[in-house]
Amino acid sequence: NNTGVQTTMPVNVNGVWNVNGMVMYNMPFKNKKFRFNTMTNASYNHNIGFVNTGGKESERNISRTVNVYENLGLNYNSDLFDVGITGNYSYALTGNSIQSRERQQTMNFGGGMDVAVYIPGNVTVGTDLRYSGSSGYSAGYDRNQWMWNAQVSWQFLKGKQATLMFKIYDILRQVSNISRTATGNYIQDVEYNTLSSYCMLYFSYRFNTMGKRQQRSGRPDGPPGMMRERGGGRPPVGRMRPF
Repeated sequence: NNTGVQTTMPVNVNGVWNVNGMVMYNMPFKNKKFRFNTMTNASYNHNIGFVNTGGKESERNISRTVNVYENLGLNYNSDLFDVGITGNYSYALTGNSIQSRERQQTMNFGGGMDVAVYIPGNVTVGTDLRYSGSSGYSAGYDRNQWMWNAQVSWQFLKGKQATLMFKIYDILRQVSNISRTATGNYIQDVEYNTLSSYCMLYFSYRFNTMGKRQQRSGRPDGPPGMMRERGGGRPPVGRMRPF
């Protein structure tokens, strides 16, 4: 209106619903050192809103959003080093029943690599590199960025139950987070504040009380099908716009 004030109020309406589906698949190769995995996700959101388009009464707007996401990964594991590569892509399309509201499309895409090298003395050196890009967001919100982390860890004490790890995050200082929310009334792009490059020192201790109970009961080390911990267990590599 002419005053520049926008008033909102809740209204009970029928027709707000959504549906979501996901498929995951993980397949080790014949030699067990390579492993392929994929995850596919699709969703549909049906929202209702009332928009003032200049008339005396608000006009009912139906917002329909389709989201599709795909992630692929390939890993190689050995006693000397582990390597993993990933790629991902997501697409979102939002349409409105009010013809004057243009369709909105956004895309997010990226990939990454993780490497861990196992050094004698129970030392692990690892790094992970990620690229992420986006398009279709509001001006200034599209991003093309790299995130690089690195770490070194050491396992010690009996049974390698203790782990000391030093990790540096976002070495390149490029990380930012954005998201889009689409409703029947508005489309909103948001950028979240994130910590810049920083480092952390971790200490962890693993209590192996289950092993003592198994020894007393005469059971084997772990239930059938449990993955054997290599080398006593290695640490993981880190990884409105109003209408």
